[in-house]
Parts: sequence; structure tokens; C-alpha cells
Amino acid sequence: MKTYIKKGMLALCVCVCLSGCSGETEKAGEEKTVQGTGEIAQEETVDSFPESYSEKTEKVQFDCALEVPEEFQISDFHIPKINGSVLSDAEAIYAKYVEGKTIAEEHHDEPTEANERGNDTYILEDGTLIGVTEGFIYHRQEVGKYRSWARSSELGAPQETFAFASAEDCIQEVKEKLKEIGCPVEEYTFGWFSTTGEEYKALEQQAVDSGLMDSGSANPEGFSEADNSYEIYGWQTYEGLQVLPWIMTSSMMRAFDTYQKAPVAALYTEQGMLTLTMTDPAYVFEPSEEAAQFLAFPEIAQTVIQKYEDMLDEEFYTVTRAKLALRTYLDEKQQPAAEPVWYFEVSDSEGDEVVLVNAVTGEEVFLR
Repeated sequence: MKTYIKKGMLALCVCVCLSGCSGETEKAGEEKTVQGTGEIAQEETVDSFPESYSEKTEKVQFDCALEVPEEFQISDFHIPKINGSVLSDAEAIYAKYVEGKTIAEEHHDEPTEANERGNDTYILEDGTLIGVTEGFIYHRQEVGKYRSWARSSELGAPQETFAFASAEDCIQEVKEKLKEIGCPVEEYTFGWFSTTGEEYKALEQQAVDSGLMDSGSANPEGFSEADNSYEIYGWQTYEGLQVLPWIMTSSMMRAFDTYQKAPVAALYTEQGMLTLTMTDPAYVFEPSEEAAQFLAFPEIAQTVIQKYEDMLDEEFYTVTRAKLALRTYLDEKQQPAAEPVWYFEVSDSEGDEVVLVNAVTGEEVFLR
């Protein structure tokens, strides 16, 4: 298997928005495990999913929890139609973040077929960058030191509370600011994690030690308690399922579900909000009359198993993550569409990759 991500630190550009993944949702009650049998009736549908799944073949092993939101209703889920998207309010952004400020530079990109609005970029006297796109970009100069190297995933990251504010208060402020520019925040779920100044220092040193970063590029000022931060990320949801933006499942390199891919991201320190970005506008979903008939999970797992059993190699593949989500994509007419999928992360001796399987048909969604 080709290695698609490096475990450890991933470089993040200052002017590129972070995106990433919401944390796992745990179901209340006793955990249920299903042992795979390998003999699955075709077109089998179910009214619930197990909490975890275990199965092992000569080349593939499943031993993971199934991430299914509590609010998801398997018996009352209709395949949604996408009726456009909710663009950010350009006038509101300009009035709140640009008007009355001293503008050092401004750039304007003309509208195109793919971007009917075009993009307006303003760099203020203090170095703050404001981007009026289909979404929104707000970057203060100070954020640069936090973006040289960061966690590759939010899974297992700490959630420490700092004296300057609580994470909940910062999330509430993010919601208020997004609502002011037209984002339907009630359709989003938010997650967060904390990073101390000492942890930033350690992350940077790990990058230097592993050769991913030149020592001369390390932050010359170092890190201290004043650099403690909250990383906040938000995903749009539909009937409980996390919505994967179409660009995210257009290729393997973009498919990994981490906070770095989330369409909404913010970072807070004791200096306040250093960045707030909305890289993708919210989709406008409308339930169709097509009720989804979900396949039993063992049949979905069989698709993954068969994929790797058919490979003529000596590798052994381990499924480390399984999550039910809503994939958005461009159909044959290049129109936005949506379908429920199982998102899998699979590891072998060379690295990790993503496998997507349609939750209704059991067919693999091939990633380039």
C-alpha cells in the first residue's frame, strides 16, 4: 500500500485553513460486539448497528468501534438532495472586519464559473488578513508560530482548561461570529482540544528530530505558558451524520478525517481569537422521498475484506477506524449530490489509507 500520510506531524501553511474531524460519539449502555461470519445474505438490512466489530481473515483484521452518532435514526433516514449552499455574508464581513481599518493591501479576484462571487482579500496595517470568499478567512499575524507544526489528528489530544477562558466560552464566541456572517451554526457540531506552550515546543522538536523541519526554521522566540491554546473545529451535520465536503473525498490525499479538514476552524490564546476560517459554505439539504435501506455492517465489512483479499501481495491489513458519515460529491452531471458512506482507515506496514463504502449499496467509492 502506498503511504498517504505520515504518522506524526504534518506541515500546515499559515494562510491555509485548518480543517479536521469531530471526535468520536459514544453510545450509552453496554457495548455490543459482532463477530463476523463471512456468510452474509445479500440485500440484508438492519434497524441498528453494533457498537464494535471483530473479524479476521488471512489478510484483513477488523477490531474497532463503530462511530455512529446517537442522534442518527437508521429507520428514518432519507437520502438528501443538495439545493445549493449558504455563502457567507460579504457585506457583513466587510463591515465588521474591514470597514474603518487602515488597509495596507487589497486584492480582488474576478468571479469565475466555479466561483460566482470571486474573492476579496484585505491585509490590514497590523498584518491581519481578511478573506471574503464563499466562506471566510481571518488570520492575525501572531497565528504563524502555531502553524509551523501541529498535531496530525485530534484523536487522543488533551482537553485542558486554561485561565484566560474556557473552551466552551471560546466555542460560543465562534458560533456568534459565524452567525453574524450568515453561517447556519445550528447545523454544526464543534470539537476542541488544548495545546500548552510546552507541548508546542515538543511538537516542533519532534519535527526537527525526524527531519521534517530544519532547525533554522524553528520558532526563534520559543514557547511559553502565554502560548497555551484551544484548537476549535466544526463540521456541518445532516440528521446526525458528519458531512464530508466533496473536495475531501475527491482523492486519497484529501480523504483523511481529521480536524485539519473541518470546514470551520479557530484558534484561541490569551491574546484572543488568532484565526477563524470557514473554508466551505454550508450545503442546503432537502430530504428526498428515498428512504435509505442500510445494509448490515458485516456485509459492508465484506466489501473491505474482499478488496484486500484480491490484492496479490504479502501485506496484512488492519481496519483501525469505522465511521458512518454523509459523503458529498459531484454526480455525472457535475451537480452536487450526497450519499451515506462508511469511512474506514486501514493500516499496513507502509502506512494508512482510507476506504469508503456506500452504506446502502455496499459498493466501494474509489478514491484516486
